[in-house]
Amino acid sequence: MGVAGDRIKQCRISCRMTQDEVAGYLGTTKQTVYKYETGVITNIPLIAIEKMARLFHVTPEYLTGWKDSFPQPVCLNSDEVRLIGIYRALPEEGKEFMLRQARAAQIMYESEGGELKIAEPSPEK
Repeated sequence: MGVAGDRIKQCRISCRMTQDEVAGYLGTTKQTVYKYETGVITNIPLIAIEKMARLFHVTPEYLTGWKDSFPQPVCLNSDEVRLIGIYRALPEEGKEFMLRQARAAQIMYESEGGELKIAEPSPEK
């Protein structure tokens, strides 16, 4: 395996994701993810590197081996990945509606005695 393949696999395992889940996020197949991880495909498309970096909350430079510092990946579960995918596919008015619905769910949950700890979003790079 090459550096990129090792790091992709390491991040995927750290995030407790399957190759199928990563493939679904990338819009590709499990076999392609396997080939990235094992080094069969060494010329990984930039768009795939960028998407995996976002998915694992690492930099593209880390995934490709251009930088050695290992950031702690922030892992999303499959439901979170699915919600993000739905959100990104919506037009602006749909995104606003989805956010209002999430806020309404938060209010209802809290009114029933639940407590939410909402993490501050990190700025996009």
